[in-house]
Amino acid sequence: MTDQNKIKSIFEDSFKNKTKVITEEIAKGILSEYDISVPGFALVKDVDSAVTEARKLGFPLVAKIVSPEILHKTDVGGVKIDLKDEESVKSAFNDMYGRLSKDYDVKGVLLEKMVPKGVEMIVGLQNDPQFGPVMMVGLGGIFTELFKDVSFRVLPLTKEDAIEMIEELQGKMLLKGYRGSEPISMELLTSALLNIGKLGYDISHYYESIDFNPVIVYPDSYYVADAKIILSEQPKYDVVSSVEPNSILLIWICFLMPNLLH
Repeated sequence: MTDQNKIKSIFEDSFKNKTKVITEEIAKGILSEYDISVPGFALVKDVDSAVTEARKLGFPLVAKIVSPEILHKTDVGGVKIDLKDEESVKSAFNDMYGRLSKDYDVKGVLLEKMVPKGVEMIVGLQNDPQFGPVMMVGLGGIFTELFKDVSFRVLPLTKEDAIEMIEELQGKMLLKGYRGSEPISMELLTSALLNIGKLGYDISHYYESIDFNPVIVYPDSYYVADAKIILSEQPKYDVVSSVEPNSILLIWICFLMPNLLH
């Protein structure tokens, strides 16, 4: 059962501390409260704990710098992938923490179990000033960047909404089995979208945007590999719209929400 008081306190404390970003280790803890699948992870603050947690998680691992001041980790060399042993974990930690803590407020390094390749998706949530919380689903990689292959719905999300969003994607055949690949469980994917939609609706008072990119899906499982929650300037307790969504509204939202495609 979701601990709403715990989640509320995270956001309320962030506003009190004038924090604009929910860092990834906290974001993934919130996702777990909503039964949204994330890879095993641990926040480490020194090299010894990095080695200890790496042994517990198992290899290979991904290491990511954790700082509320760093939104784009790759731009500053804050991500190391495919760490296969303790020495590579030590090297990654020492490099990122030692280099970036000189210029940024660094909380530590997130060690995360590296997940296998699968079908990449992107899920975004954004609070539109007119329509309230809106959810976007799309195929990841080139499908998002080049073809803008995405679908939108106003929250709260129903099961029918989730199914329709998947069906609206031009690249949906990648999910249903393409050239002999095993199909993704539509029941599993629908359930994942419903859980994400519930999260987006429940915490809509607090965020400006949420970006889950990539969400990696498999025939019988999925993982949110990266999660970014950007807070609004202040809580907005009347953000949920009473407007009944329709096709014209959804087309209009596509033009209003370019940020979810970046």
